[in-house]
Amino acid sequence: MKIDAFKTKYAAELGIAKQDLLALVRPCVPFDAIKRSSGNEPGLFESRLGGNPAWPKEHPLPRDSNGDHMVFVFQFNLADFKGLDGFPNSGLLQLFLGNDTNERGITGIPEYRKPGDYPLHNGDAFQLVYHDKTDGLVETAYPLPEAEFKVYTPEIAAGRFGILAGEVCQMIPPIDEMHGTDIFNRFASLPEVGDDHWELFGFLSETLWREQLDIGLHLGGYANPLQLDQRSFFKEYRKYDRCLISFAEMEGLDLPDMVFSVLISDQDLKERRFDDVVLIADTD
Repeated sequence: MKIDAFKTKYAAELGIAKQDLLALVRPCVPFDAIKRSSGNEPGLFESRLGGNPAWPKEHPLPRDSNGDHMVFVFQFNLADFKGLDGFPNSGLLQLFLGNDTNERGITGIPEYRKPGDYPLHNGDAFQLVYHDKTDGLVETAYPLPEAEFKVYTPEIAAGRFGILAGEVCQMIPPIDEMHGTDIFNRFASLPEVGDDHWELFGFLSETLWREQLDIGLHLGGYANPLQLDQRSFFKEYRKYDRCLISFAEMEGLDLPDMVFSVLISDQDLKERRFDDVVLIADTD
C-alpha cells in the first residue's frame, strides 16, 4: 500500500471518518500523582494515592479472593474533577486493588477463559467504592498484604501522594474501542490495503487518532487499552461502556507494561450506582 496515493484517493473518506470520530468525543480529565514536600501531604478527604483510606468506622475493609486485605490505591474527590458527563460533582471515589489483580483478567480468547478471568467484577480482585458524603469516614489503618508480585511500591505506604487533576479535554474513542474499530475497518477492507494492516494502522493512528496519543491516566473518556479491548470478544459486557478510571504504572504502583480501566454502564452512572463495575486489563 502506497500511503501518499492512498491518502489522496481517500481524502474525502478520511475527512468523513475524522468528523465521525469527533462526533463521539467524551470529556476526560487527566491526572497525575505528585509527591508533596514533607508536612504538606494531602488531607484525608483530598484526591490522593496511597496512605490509609477514609472509611466508615468499624466497617470491614475490602479483601481479595484469598482473604487478604486489598491495597488502597486511589481516592478521587470528585469536586476536583468537574466537567465529566454523568459523574457526581462531589463525594469520594475510591479504588482498592488485590495483589493478584495484575495476574488476572488478561485473556482475550474465550475458550481459554477460566472462572475469575476477564472481566473482573467489583469485589473479585478490585473494589470500587463511592462515598457520596464524608460524614462518618475516619482514617483506617490496615496491613499491606504480602505477595510475590506486589501491585504497589514501598512509596505507597510511606505517605500520601497528592493527585493533581488536569484540564478537561475531549477524548475520541481509540481504535481498540468498539466505535473506533468500526471506523478503522472502513479502510481495512479496501483492496489497496491487502496484507498491509499494520502499515494502515500506523497511518490511521497518525492521521485520525494523533490527538489521543498523549492521553494517559484519566477519569472519564474512553478505556484506552494498549493492544486489545476484550469487550470485542465478550460482547455481553459491552454494556460497560463508560470509563470511570484509566490508569497504568506510576510512582507508587508497580504495574509494568499494563493498562487498567474501570468501567460502568451508562444507566448505573446516571443513577449513581457504583456496585456493578468491571475492570479490564491489557498488556504489551
